Amino acid sequence: MKVEATAPILCTEKQRLLHLYMNAVAQWTRMNSANTLAVTRGEDRPVIRSELDEAAERVEELKSSILAHRAEHGC
Repeated sequence: MKVEATAPILCTEKQRLLHLYMNAVAQWTRMNSANTLAVTRGEDRPVIRSELDEAAERVEELKSSILAHRAEHGC
């Protein structure tokens, strides 16, 4: 008997969470890079520290959501 491999079924909620996470990481990275560049040029920082902290917190929240989803749904 020949067993055919099937493509994995992707969970839409996991995809949604991963998409949000990747966007949050990209936003945090852009903000952090802008601050680093400004500091190296001797300029004022363009991003307020609280905004950078909020972006980092969003990344951590989404990471926790992904891990919780994986634990609950196994995907």
